[in-house]
Amino acid sequence: RNEDEEPPQMDTVDLGAFSPVVDSSSNNADTRRASNTTRGNGSLLKIPLAYLVETRSDEERDEIAFGEVVEGVPVTWWDAQKWKILSSVMCLLLVLAIVTPATLLAEEHDVMPSAAPSDQPSSPPSFDPRQTLEIIQDRKYIRCGIDNSIIESGGKFHQDLCRSIGAVILGNPESFEVIPVTWTTRWRYLLDRDVDVLLSSDSYTIEREVMEASSGSGFDFSSPYMYDGMAFFGQPIYVECAEEFRRYDECKSLRVCATMGTTIEKFLKSAFPLDVISIATSREDMMNMLSNNTCNVVLDLKFYSMLFDKNTSQSNFTWGNKLMTKEPGAAVTRKDDPEFSRVVNWVVNSLFYGEEEGLTKDPSRCLNYTILTGRASDLDFSKALYCVGNYGEIYHGDPSNRGMNRINNGTGMLYGIPFGNLEPAIDDIAEGSLANIRKMGSLVCGVVVPENFDGEVTDSNSEVGMGVDFCRTLAAALFHGGYNDVRFLDFHGTDDSAYLALENHTVDVLIGIGSRADKKYAIDFSTPYYWADDVAGNGSRSFSLATPDTDHMFSSFVNCVVVATIYALEHRIDREGMLDMPSVTLFGRELTFALRDAIAYSGNYDQIYAKNFNSTVSESTRGRNRLNEGGPQFLPLPGIDHQKT
Repeated sequence: RNEDEEPPQMDTVDLGAFSPVVDSSSNNADTRRASNTTRGNGSLLKIPLAYLVETRSDEERDEIAFGEVVEGVPVTWWDAQKWKILSSVMCLLLVLAIVTPATLLAEEHDVMPSAAPSDQPSSPPSFDPRQTLEIIQDRKYIRCGIDNSIIESGGKFHQDLCRSIGAVILGNPESFEVIPVTWTTRWRYLLDRDVDVLLSSDSYTIEREVMEASSGSGFDFSSPYMYDGMAFFGQPIYVECAEEFRRYDECKSLRVCATMGTTIEKFLKSAFPLDVISIATSREDMMNMLSNNTCNVVLDLKFYSMLFDKNTSQSNFTWGNKLMTKEPGAAVTRKDDPEFSRVVNWVVNSLFYGEEEGLTKDPSRCLNYTILTGRASDLDFSKALYCVGNYGEIYHGDPSNRGMNRINNGTGMLYGIPFGNLEPAIDDIAEGSLANIRKMGSLVCGVVVPENFDGEVTDSNSEVGMGVDFCRTLAAALFHGGYNDVRFLDFHGTDDSAYLALENHTVDVLIGIGSRADKKYAIDFSTPYYWADDVAGNGSRSFSLATPDTDHMFSSFVNCVVVATIYALEHRIDREGMLDMPSVTLFGRELTFALRDAIAYSGNYDQIYAKNFNSTVSESTRGRNRLNEGGPQFLPLPGIDHQKT
């Protein structure tokens, strides 16, 4: 149209940030500037519907000279949309042609319907299905997760633990890799197989054995290699204030620091108001805050810190004498490979054995394997000692200040592993063996009796009676106090029939056998319930409740019940005070009162002991069957001395 004509009134359509075609050969700067402005500010062009033109073919477009004015050909709505409509109809007919015969065929052959959507989580990522031992030997080095603060401090103890495991599995103590982990990443690194074992003195608790909170998974723990606890460290006067939880008079300036994201932070916040507490982002940051007087006391793991932190030896600071918590540090492995977990545990115990027997590092006896088989039975645990050294040699701390981390010489060894949080949000129904045993209505307890035993196990006392009472205590925990809901089967200790009965589930649990490093049978052992004296120089024996290692939840429940009797003794809880025992949903809400039911029957450990031995037995004659009140706690598993050491 001419510029002086009025534009026709037509419907328009927005084409977004459409840029008009401009003849690039034009020298009209205003035209080029207008074009660029449109593209830059995203303004919308409106074009009358009647001026939409029919698309030309590629050949026709090639024949049009650049910048040539072309006459638009008006098209109707049907002309513009008919091919889209026809294409859609054809696609629909094609789908019907494919689906209909398949549906008829499925009906004819009575195909089962698809499974209903599952509430279970999606499958985890796929991993190498081989055993961890085989993977490590094929890789030719072990990967140990060690806390980054330990690595940065240059501490060697945890690295030597890693070297010990590498020496046993690969024959070479230098076949290892240290992977830095943090408090927040360590569990995921282990689950994702980025590391084979965690060696950061992680505290062993019943909760973490069943279901660690941040990862939602349970883990295996070795015998603790670092019995520790939270203690206050700093200016002497304020350390005393903190230990007594005083915040008045000379203590009114008390300020306490802890590290973020740890159990230490949780404890501190439960013990002091927030205006007394300062939280550090790292352990290094915490120690700097102590040095610059942001706080005058810190709360930390005592022996863990003394191993590698030079700041803890400064003359103007001091450690408190009280351990506020129990923190048994152990090696951590995944639950899906119990053989590897046992190997790591035996390496730790071999270090104890070496110190007890005076076996020391001897490079001349640190020899490589001629062949690697990937089998635990072919491993030589003496390599941990000869290649790296016994526990005392690798400790690297003050040998006169090891606390509980010493070889036991016959003093009390009753030590209850901390529970942790026993009331997480978890399924209402117990599963696996717990559910099956409860459904059957009774517990089957196998009793291994001494060779000279003659009588009824249910009328026994002494060590046999102790085992029987712990089976009844377990039954009370399982059946809401029903301690008689248990059947006993006798076995003699001269053959393997008891182990076979446990393996094939003829019995649910075994008593009367000693905890030991056993390569023949895959067994989980609870915390020991009885320590026997050394016999004929064969070492001490610790009696535990034994369960198959095929059901970790049941094994942890059994262990929890044994620990409950020690916990009750530590907290002076007897039968009448059973309501002071913690409730527990960790194993299913139907077992919430399990520990209370157990103690309502048995009482605490001392009450069980007094029932089966002379109630007038003095503390001095009870040997290791007494509470450990800070004395030595290391004692190697019997059988370690037969594992080529």
